[in-house]
Amino acid sequence: MRPPARTGARSSEGARCRRVPSFEPARALRHPLWGGALLLLAVNDHLLKGAELLPGWFTGKASDVAGLVVAPALLATLVRARTRVALAVCHLAPVLALVALKLVPGLAAAVVAAAARVGETWAIVPDPTDLLALPAALVAWRVLVPTMAPPTAPTSSRGRRDPRQTVLAAAGALACCATSRVPPQAPSIHRGQVVVQSFSEGELHRFDARSGQPRGAPLPFDDVYLTEPVLFDGAVWVSDANGVRALDLQTGALRWSHVEPGLSLGTVAGVDVGSVYVLAPCFDSLCDEQRWVAIDRASHRIRWTARGQFSQPPALGSGAVALAEQARLVVRDAASSEVRWTRTFEHPVQALAIDADQVWVVIPETGAVHALAAGDGTERARFELGPSPGIGPRRWSRMATVAAGGGRLFVALRGEVLALAPGARDPAWRVAGRGVTATADIVVIDGEDGMVGLEASTGRRLWQAPAAGWGGVVAGEGVLASRDGDDDVTVRDLATGRLLVHFDLEEGKVTTSD
Repeated sequence: MRPPARTGARSSEGARCRRVPSFEPARALRHPLWGGALLLLAVNDHLLKGAELLPGWFTGKASDVAGLVVAPALLATLVRARTRVALAVCHLAPVLALVALKLVPGLAAAVVAAAARVGETWAIVPDPTDLLALPAALVAWRVLVPTMAPPTAPTSSRGRRDPRQTVLAAAGALACCATSRVPPQAPSIHRGQVVVQSFSEGELHRFDARSGQPRGAPLPFDDVYLTEPVLFDGAVWVSDANGVRALDLQTGALRWSHVEPGLSLGTVAGVDVGSVYVLAPCFDSLCDEQRWVAIDRASHRIRWTARGQFSQPPALGSGAVALAEQARLVVRDAASSEVRWTRTFEHPVQALAIDADQVWVVIPETGAVHALAAGDGTERARFELGPSPGIGPRRWSRMATVAAGGGRLFVALRGEVLALAPGARDPAWRVAGRGVTATADIVVIDGEDGMVGLEASTGRRLWQAPAAGWGGVVAGEGVLASRDGDDDVTVRDLATGRLLVHFDLEEGKVTTSD
């Protein structure tokens, strides 16, 4: 008869032998498929989106495909999933999240609103065609899960975390969190007041541009996060789940509203005496392309629609509306909506502006800038600035920033700001800079050493100030308003650059120069 102790030892050894080995999700992070998807996600979101190198539908779908490969293994690594059931849940969770965001009404807006309250600025388009990316999750399951299985032979390194896996997990988390961020929101200047929405609360703040004194209590908004408050005729124009609305700036009272049955309306890009111009992410239940919609303010009927995208809104001015549909430019009469003229270029139009009865068109692919008569499209001037560089450290130089005033166009392109006038063959002046805003007399650029104010006619430097979060800067009515952070707004005198007001939107604190 064998001693009991020996029998117990054998039983313990048998139990250990029958124990099912646990999976190690972090092993998948070293697989070429996961690394390639992570690289695609980072490059696509931070280099290709908005660079006009590839169609918007392609860059959007590429992010969805890459995300459905990256997210499951990353989630399994973070929660330390060890069983096949747990891995299945980690693969199913991103799929269900994507389906919900694209199909559940109002959910995308709620997620954007929640992210904004913690300082994140996201953009989510509820496009059902993004669900075409779902097979990527099945590919991730079939290819990556087998690599998570532990080695059959025991090793001394089992249970230890490879430093490379930690780095890859951190990179994956950063790439996923940084996806689809939108630029800083710009303030608006209207009738002597600065109007800007806070990211933390979503409220619309109004304060005197020179004294900083609030112009009434903040106006509350539900699930409306503006890229820039559109102000016209003493009202702010917004679009949300309740349709398009115009709210009185002083009282917050509803002055105009419109709901289009069966149509999802997104960002309000502009308003004139006859129409409201709104981007519709999905049109006629189709989300294969975004469309700009012109809604008649009097009859509430749709005047016209046209293909377009968020980065290229209509240009308004001189009684005309100009809109680029890729390489085709269409100019309509603002009052009647009748097409005045069209013109097709060899490459896509990237930037538009209307000023002094002329339409300015910028085509970075060839470096050409055209000045066309707003009435009939006659070419008044053409400037050849040279072709744009390809993808690289200067990628942002492909994105032109334009401002028009006093019959001139000021364009920031390829690291330079140039002043163009129809009567000249060459730029009146050029300086180093990455962004520009302007009035008829003064130009403000995002220079190498901060914001710089220049005399519009000569380019002579007038003043210099600390850099702001460019993309959130606007000039008008003798002041320059800039968004320096999510909830920090500064106002400067446009002629001298002197600081007038600093406004902390979150705390409601005002600091003036006096």
